[in-house]
Amino acid sequence: MTVFILQLLGADVADVSSINAFSLRIQQGWWLGVVLVAGLFAVLFSWSSYRHSPQDVKPVMKFFLTTLRSAFLLLLLCIFLRPVLSLHTSRKIQRHLPVIFDTSASMKLGNRLETAKAPIESALAKLTNEVQMARFGTDRDRVVPLGEKDVPEPTGSSTALGQALESILQQKRGTPLAGVVLVTDGANNQGTSLSELADKFQVKKIPLYVVGAGDPAPSDVRVEALDVPDVLLTEEGATARVRLSATGMSEKSGRAFLTLNGSEISEKEVTFEEIGVQEIDFPFIPKAKGDFSLEVHFKSESEELTTENNSLAKPVRIVDGQMKVLMVEQLPRWEFKYIQAMLLRERRVALDCVLFDVDPEVTRIPGSPYLENFPRRIEELFAYDLIILGDVAPDSIGRAGMEQLVDYISRAGGSLVMIAGKNHNPAAYRHTALENLLPVELGLSTGNSTIARLPQQLTLTEAGRRSPMLRLSTLGQANDSVWSKLPPIFWTSNVSQAKPAAEVLLVNPQENNRPVLAMQRYGAGEIMFVGTDNTWRWRKNSGDTYHTRFWGQIVQRMAGFRLLGGQGRTRISSDRSKLEKGDRVTVRARLFTPGWQPRTDSPIKARVEIPGSGKEPATVRSMKLYSIPSDPGSYRGEFAGSQTGHFRITVDNEGSAAQLNVTVGKTNLEMREPAMQEAVLREIAAKTGGAFFLPSEAENLANAITRTKATVTLPIEVDLWASPLYFLLLLTFLTVEWVLRKRSELK
Repeated sequence: MTVFILQLLGADVADVSSINAFSLRIQQGWWLGVVLVAGLFAVLFSWSSYRHSPQDVKPVMKFFLTTLRSAFLLLLLCIFLRPVLSLHTSRKIQRHLPVIFDTSASMKLGNRLETAKAPIESALAKLTNEVQMARFGTDRDRVVPLGEKDVPEPTGSSTALGQALESILQQKRGTPLAGVVLVTDGANNQGTSLSELADKFQVKKIPLYVVGAGDPAPSDVRVEALDVPDVLLTEEGATARVRLSATGMSEKSGRAFLTLNGSEISEKEVTFEEIGVQEIDFPFIPKAKGDFSLEVHFKSESEELTTENNSLAKPVRIVDGQMKVLMVEQLPRWEFKYIQAMLLRERRVALDCVLFDVDPEVTRIPGSPYLENFPRRIEELFAYDLIILGDVAPDSIGRAGMEQLVDYISRAGGSLVMIAGKNHNPAAYRHTALENLLPVELGLSTGNSTIARLPQQLTLTEAGRRSPMLRLSTLGQANDSVWSKLPPIFWTSNVSQAKPAAEVLLVNPQENNRPVLAMQRYGAGEIMFVGTDNTWRWRKNSGDTYHTRFWGQIVQRMAGFRLLGGQGRTRISSDRSKLEKGDRVTVRARLFTPGWQPRTDSPIKARVEIPGSGKEPATVRSMKLYSIPSDPGSYRGEFAGSQTGHFRITVDNEGSAAQLNVTVGKTNLEMREPAMQEAVLREIAAKTGGAFFLPSEAENLANAITRTKATVTLPIEVDLWASPLYFLLLLTFLTVEWVLRKRSELK
């Protein structure tokens, strides 16, 4: 009956199962008044026509004939109103089934894609769902539709699995889905996390049917990390720590090589006992200054799944000289004494100290590291690579001294470490020029916290775990385990929270995760806040081991930050030193005159050395840096990585020069995790109500996917005035009236 009514209305009746509701509206409402008046006259005309009919015509017949003529005339008049009938119908449609193939480069390993494709296509042929093939994994593409069985060669250099699933949700929004079939090895190395996307699919009740391609434990070794300071000193011993991750290599061996600009400087034999991470230390002594590429290579004695992940490089700068460090304290507290002793032993550090509340005679002892006064001339202050400010009263430095410290950081790109104390730092710096520099918010109380009665164990944050600066473990040790076993401290500074731009590395979990070690950029420089002066207690039972390593790495990291950008009046930096081919990066410079006044002339030319290829020599071109009017002394330009290689950007500034190294390459993220991530794929499939299959089990895929049709509500609008039903009614009223008139022997 529903289909018959819709056909009479001239509507599309495909798959419509029922009419849920309807409503009537008119398109030309301005005719309503005219139609009402005309309709009244039409009714009166019909009544008048039959009022004087012969007396042998019964009154009931007269009334019926009048009604039929009135209805006919009213329907004719209603055509001017153009009535529209709105129907809310239900119909059953076939559910869609997107099938997405991962075409990133890792799917080429062991012919993963080819192995999975044939059984999947066979299983999908049994389905009645609307199967739609697509692929993702090609650079800069998300999900792209494919022709029938048209799966291209896997070439993508990254897998944005979460991004691909997000794209499917956007493309199929409002479309009933039987699920999504995903053919992948699970190597999600870019974009949104799989767990987050699984939550969205779970909420939308869309099951994920995952076909996992590849081996979950292939024979493979990959170089995961190469930890070495960014800045090294000539003739000073350094250590490069290499982290290898292996699967399927139990009792197999190989050799790891460390090279500097392609020249081998060290090698070690490695034997793997079981699946897991293995660390190797490569001690070496840099001989020449300059910018180099430090690279580690691993060569296995047995066959691996791939060798594309067996090397890793890192740019390093080797300088000839010492790091200039200034320590400023009020009194020689324990923390100051131990840090000072450590730095005085370091050949690579030139240390100066200022103690405000000590006998001035100590500054006159031959070879004394103590200065008579805090440096007042900017040339003297700006010459330091790092300033360590202890528990110093603000009055001892003075307002002018604090303003110069701000300039030292923001303008000259200096590094400042503030070590909290129980008397002044940081509470006494509230409402001073240094408060804005701090990476933490000061507590509500006016003073610092007192000594705690209970021992406190500091905890690394996620950022702290990633930071080489806080790696205290020796070879084979777990860093978290070392931190958990350090002797406790008994005091932390009363700060409330970290500032939004700060990076927190250490917290005190017994004080609501109060920040204890935090750092942030400020202008051209960096500032670090250490919220305790109790780290000297870590010397208990271990001597200098952990305390010296902790502070030595902090000093090298913070002083090295300034050395990387250039010393003196010229600094050059960028947000990234490693680019993909075709990427662009902003290059920034800070330039000062010999009198430390900011330069404002624009543009400034920088020199870019472009590497040669084959026998072609390197070429040199120029790039322009433009001044930033709102920030005197600051310049900005753009570098485009149009070709691969190592680039050197040099800025000459009235007798002072600085260099920036940029490496342009094509990083293949795919080989970092070549194993099939079976556990992750099973988890997201189960979470969304789907299922996980190996290629050999793909024949069960069709049975797992629901084949029921989806019921959807669709609105249909019919021009009632132009429908067959409307004209059928007109014809019916007219015909019935004509037949009845004949039966009544009326003209």
